[in-house]
Amino acid sequence: MRELILLTTMDSTFASKNKKMLKDIGYKSLLARSSEESISLLEMNDEIKLAIIDIDTVEDVLSLVNHIKSKIFIPVIYTTVDKKIPINLYNDFYHSCLPKDSNEFLLENLLEAALKLFSGIRDCRIKCSLNKNNENLERREQYRAIFENDQVVMMIINPETKKIVDVNFAATRFYGWSREEMTKMSLSDISLINEDLLEKKFNLVKSQKKNYFTVKNRIRNGDVIDIEVYSGPIKIEGKNLVFEIIKNVTHRKEFENMIKKLAYYDVLTDLPNRKSFSAHLTESIKKSELNNSKIVLINLDIDYFKDVNDSFGQHVGDSLLVEVARRLEKSIRESNQVYRKGGDEFAIIINETLNQNEVSKICDRLLSQLKKPVNIEGHQIFVTGSIGVSIYPEDGTDSETLLKNSDLAMYKSKEKGKNTYHFFSEKIDLEKNLREK
Repeated sequence: MRELILLTTMDSTFASKNKKMLKDIGYKSLLARSSEESISLLEMNDEIKLAIIDIDTVEDVLSLVNHIKSKIFIPVIYTTVDKKIPINLYNDFYHSCLPKDSNEFLLENLLEAALKLFSGIRDCRIKCSLNKNNENLERREQYRAIFENDQVVMMIINPETKKIVDVNFAATRFYGWSREEMTKMSLSDISLINEDLLEKKFNLVKSQKKNYFTVKNRIRNGDVIDIEVYSGPIKIEGKNLVFEIIKNVTHRKEFENMIKKLAYYDVLTDLPNRKSFSAHLTESIKKSELNNSKIVLINLDIDYFKDVNDSFGQHVGDSLLVEVARRLEKSIRESNQVYRKGGDEFAIIINETLNQNEVSKICDRLLSQLKKPVNIEGHQIFVTGSIGVSIYPEDGTDSETLLKNSDLAMYKSKEKGKNTYHFFSEKIDLEKNLREK
C-alpha cells in the first residue's frame, strides 16, 4: 500500500466515497470527524503523510491547520463544494483544492503532486536549518554539497535587490541558462509575478516566515511554465537571503484546466454546459440585483432535430449541433454568452438592459441564422428554432423561476408552429395552469 492519508470530514457520504477511492488507488486512510479527533490521530500516528480537510463540514479548521504547521510537516488538501478557500487558510502547507465531486483520476494526480513536492521540501528543511550555524565552515561545505548535488531545483535570492545570488545545477538544467548567466539576472527576468505581490511575498520571508505559492516563469527557450515555489529565510556568510525550492507543475495545471473544462464545458460544441449556465445565471442575477440592471434569458430549442438524427445518423446530428453553436455565437455580442444545456437545447444570457424591441431584433437574427441550410457530408439540412424569452426581474427574481418562465415561452413558440419566439407573459402562465387542471 502507498502512503497513509488522513481524511477529516463530517459528511458520511463524502467520507465513504473517498475512503473507497483512496483504497482503490492504493492509499491507506484514516477518518476523523472533527479537528480535535484529527489532531489526536496526527499526534499518535507519524505515518500520516497528507491531510484532506473538508472545510464545508469541519469546525475550527484553522486550529487543525495551525497544529500541522507547528508540529508536523505534511501537505494539506482542502475540499469544498464552491472551491473558495478562506484567505486565513492559505499557508505554505496548503497544496490544492479537491472538488467534492472529484473522481479517482483527479484524486490520484493531486495526491501524487502534493506528496512529491513536499517530499522535496521536507528534505530541504534540513538544508534551510543550516542558517542557524552556517558560519561554521564544515556546515557551509555540507550546505554547498547538498545544494549542488540535489535533483530539486533550488535558487538563492537577495530579498532587497531581487537579484539571483546562486542556483544549483538542477536549476540550470530546468531554466536553460548557465549559472554565470543566471547570477547576473533578477527575478523579473524570469518571473511573471506582479511586482507588488512579489514584494509582499519577500516581506513574509524577511519576517522569518516560510512562503508557498504558484507563479508563471519564463525559461530560456521562451516557454512560459507554471511553477510551485517554497521559499524561506536563510543566512549565508552573515547575509539574510531567501532560499527557494521550485517545482514544475505545468502538466498538473494543464490537467486541472482539463478537468475544469470537462466539468463546465460541452465536449462536442466547446460551449459552456448546463452546470456552467446555472452558475453564471445565478451570478448574473446577484450582480443585476446590486446594479439595478436587467438580464435577458433566451431559451432556444432546435426544431426537427430528432428527424435529422433519425434520417442521417447521430454523427450528422452532432455536426449540425456544432454548426448551430457557431451560428448562435456569431449572432450575439462577445460580452454575452451561449450555452448548450444538453441535447438540442441552447441558452443565451444577455447581461444588458434592453427593451422588448431590441430583444426582438436579437431573436430575429438568431432565427434567421438557424434557418439557413447546412451542408453536411453532401446532405443539405434545413432546421429552424423555437425561442422563449424571460427578463429579470419582471419574469423572475431567481434563476429557477427565470428559467422556468423562458421554458414556458419557448413551448409556446413550439405550439404556434415553431420558427418563432415568444416573451413570457402572465397569459402563458395562466394557460399552463389551466392545462394542468
